[in-house]
Amino acid sequence: MKSLYIGSNIKPILGLSFHYLNYIGVYIIDMKTPLCEMCLKSDILCTSCKSKVDSGEVSKEFLDILKLLLEESKQAKSLSSVAINGVISSQNALLLICGVGSSQALIGKGGSVVKKITSLTGKRVKIVERSEDPRNFLQNVLFPVPILSLNTVFTPKGEKYKVVIPANSRLPFPLKDFTSVAKTLLGKDVDIGFEGEVRQETTEQKISRLVKKIKAS
Repeated sequence: MKSLYIGSNIKPILGLSFHYLNYIGVYIIDMKTPLCEMCLKSDILCTSCKSKVDSGEVSKEFLDILKLLLEESKQAKSLSSVAINGVISSQNALLLICGVGSSQALIGKGGSVVKKITSLTGKRVKIVERSEDPRNFLQNVLFPVPILSLNTVFTPKGEKYKVVIPANSRLPFPLKDFTSVAKTLLGKDVDIGFEGEVRQETTEQKISRLVKKIKAS
């Protein structure tokens, strides 16, 4: 099973707030949260919060992580300024994409916070800080898989990034989920290709090639 965390803005709780975007989670522990304070403190959800969980807008796993971070914030004051920009969950791994400077707080002193998230989910947790540099950000997310090339491709729908990685590379999370998160954070579609792939040139690729040719002339 895998999940993406989705939603929209709700009100602050205990000085903490989670902001998030549709289709993927973008949560800021400064914090507005997709669920109200009373629901996070108890096992009983109000009608509004229950609808978010039932619809998949907030997964049960993310609900548990929210409660954990809320509890940890009472002792770890550094969590009050943490930003979680994206969350991808697969069967064995959990990827947290956070704001610049937020990773240490999410790791916690001696790894205390990330260890608790690992214990809670039973998954290997990877924390990556967001970057305005597309190559740097994508490389950090894909590590240890190296990026062989990253190019901007022009399409009828706009620009997108084409990333090439070594053949037979294994990613710890679903490729579809990764591209959804990357698109939201980078503002462009991201296609992952493998070295040595032989594909017929698509219409989009032809347009991109012609655009580059015109610009170069």
